[in-house]
Amino acid sequence: MTDSKGKQVIVWLRATGDAPILKQQKVKISANEKFSKIVEVLRTKTKSEQVFVYLKESFCPSLDEKISVLYEAYGSEGRLTVNYANAPAWG
Repeated sequence: MTDSKGKQVIVWLRATGDAPILKQQKVKISANEKFSKIVEVLRTKTKSEQVFVYLKESFCPSLDEKISVLYEAYGSEGRLTVNYANAPAWG
């Protein structure tokens, strides 16, 4: 995946702990967006200001990190898997 204009990344949003399971667990987000866009989407969908977000079930990347960079480093099976929780779950 290149971060050229118009490319989108499939993001799989996986609930962890007591976080609500979303009806739509997969979203497409522009590769040029920052990780903060995923957090914003989760806050809207869960109707919660506090959401803990993880990659690889262990760490939260910088909110300024580009989604294309995260996809290249941690994506698999054509998607970027993001775990979310209402309370700290890992790391």
